[in-house]
Order: sequence, then C-alpha cells, then structure tokens
Amino acid sequence: MKEKIISIQEEIKNYSGSGYESVEAFRVKYISKKSVINDLFEDFKKLSIQEKKEFGKTLNDLKTLAKEKLLSLSNTSEKNNGNNKAFDYSLPAEDDTVGSLHPLRIVRNNIIKILKSGVNVVTTVGFLFPKAFGEDYLNEIESACKEGGVSLHGTGYNPGWLAELVPLTMTGMSQEIKKIIVSESSEFSYYPSKEIVIDGMLMGKTMEEYEVEAERYEAWLSGLFKEAIYLIAEGIGVEVLDVEEDLKLVTAEKDFEIAAGKIAKGTIAAQRRKWTGNCSNDVTIIQEAIYRASEDSAPEWNDPVGVTVEVEGVPKMKVSFSHDWNDDPLISTAMHGVNAIPYVCDAEPGFVSFLDLPLISLKVGS
Repeated sequence: MKEKIISIQEEIKNYSGSGYESVEAFRVKYISKKSVINDLFEDFKKLSIQEKKEFGKTLNDLKTLAKEKLLSLSNTSEKNNGNNKAFDYSLPAEDDTVGSLHPLRIVRNNIIKILKSGVNVVTTVGFLFPKAFGEDYLNEIESACKEGGVSLHGTGYNPGWLAELVPLTMTGMSQEIKKIIVSESSEFSYYPSKEIVIDGMLMGKTMEEYEVEAERYEAWLSGLFKEAIYLIAEGIGVEVLDVEEDLKLVTAEKDFEIAAGKIAKGTIAAQRRKWTGNCSNDVTIIQEAIYRASEDSAPEWNDPVGVTVEVEGVPKMKVSFSHDWNDDPLISTAMHGVNAIPYVCDAEPGFVSFLDLPLISLKVGS
C-alpha cells in the first residue's frame, strides 16, 4: 500500500490542466466514489489493526492533498475563463440547502414522505424504537405508514444489534433480571476519516468549540441509545420511568497525531457517555459508550476495546466481544438492513422493531 500511496501523491502533485474538462477528470480520478483513493480506502479495511495505525494518517493526508489540489485547479480554471464567480467543484450536484431545520428533522421529514408514497423503508440512521420520543412522534410515523400501506424498520450494528438484540437474546435464559449493561469502548487512532472523527465526533475540538458544535451530534447519539433502552424495556416487559444522561470529556495532555489528523494539547481526546434507564420492577438498563482518540487518551478509562454485554440477575451472564470480533462492521451494518427487507415488506403497515419481526438471517443463495 505504501508504494501505491506514494505513486498517487506524485500524480496529484504533478497534475496540471485548466478548464472544466481537466478539473472534472481530476475529480473523477481522485475524489469520486470510483476514484483510486477510494479504492485504497477499500484496501485499508482489509489491513490489520497495526497496519491501519501505520497507514491511516498517510491515507488521510493523501485524501486532503487531493481535495486541496482540486480546489487549486478549480480556482485556476475560473481565473483563466475570466469568470468572477468561483465554482466549487467538490459541491454536491444538487443544492441541498434546507434553511434552519435540524438534520434529524430533515431525515424524519424525508422518511415520512417516502412512507406516504407507498414505499417500505429500512434505515440505519435511527428509528430503532420511536416510542422513546413520545406518542406524538410515534403517531406521526404510524399515520404515514398507514397512509402508504407500508412499514418502517430501523436497524444497524451498535446500536441496532449489539446494544439490543444480544442482551434481549440473553434474557431468554434468565429467571430474574435486575440490571442490563451494554458497554462499548473504542479508540480511533487508526481511523483515517477527518469527517467522522474530528468533524463528526468532535475529537480535537476545544471545549468552547464543542459547546457550539455538539448539539446536533449529542442529540443524534443520545437518541440512538435511548431508543435501545426503550426497546430492551419493551422486550422484557418493563416500563422506562426516566433516563439519566452522563457525559465526561477528557482533553489531551500533549499534541499528538492520529490517522484523522492532529489532536492538540487541551483539545478533546476522549469522551464517555452513559445512559441509565430506570424502569419499573426495580430494573435498570444501562448503555455506555467510551470513545478515545488513541490508546493513551484517558488512561483511567482502561476498558478493553470492544463491547461487553452483562445481564445481572439469576443467573448472572456476561459476554464480551473483542475489538477484532468483526473485521468489517460497515458491511454488517448494511447487511443487517438488507437482510431485513423481505420481513419488513411482508409486515403489516406501521412501525416494526426487532420485537415484531422474525429472526433476521441471511438466506444463502437467495
């Protein structure tokens, strides 16, 4: 991979040309979904954890180099053409300006429109258990489903499988349940996406920047794990009385580099969130997520990287998934949705959760 990266770096640095055709050719070759850099990211998925740490930052730097070169080429092209209005060739083909609506509201609006048009929807962007957001929220979805005669199902990986289906399956062997705990610990030093790790998760941001930018991220993430709590509660026959939220942030003690970019001293390097669902019958359901920018960040949170699921009661059960138990969670996320499609299409109109569908499995050869 090292040789490929170096070769593409040289190609990008030496690329020259002017005019729309030249700029577009560069975009297609180095920036688009079918680009040579995107191919490298596909190869990156197959590397070991150690190799990912070695090549992650280099690959992310290559992606940044290509974007900067595209901007330079587009600006040069505009000057040569005498056009006073610069055009950003990296923008989407269609204008997606939507005013001041919250992104989650935009997604919800789009899904409502699709449902009303008579199309079944399986999504991996939430909607695991809309009841968690109140009757009005659920009724809007149910009404759209009834109007279109279709169903909606939310699924995923975690949440979407590990956070709900695994503990629910374990409770089938319980005589008594007191507490259910799902704890995830992840570190992102090898993950080469600035868009996800820094722009999305807000690693490397100052506390002041976090306060300004965190609202949308926290609302989305909190919503997912709250839905997981409500779904589990429904599955074991208890009522959620309230959900307590706890957030802890740790800043970096020194500058360091990860695959996604630089984490400066004093900026966010680790995040720990905990959602505690206090339920009827003295049952507690806890969802916890620990995200660290590197292995050395927040050493006090030295939980093994992976996911642990515990059911405290009679009997007491614990299952741990190591960081390498699944070598491609992205495929798993997608296929959990794809494999659910036949069941969702056969379901009665309305929202359907895992509790309403048969066991979702791959039908080999179908």
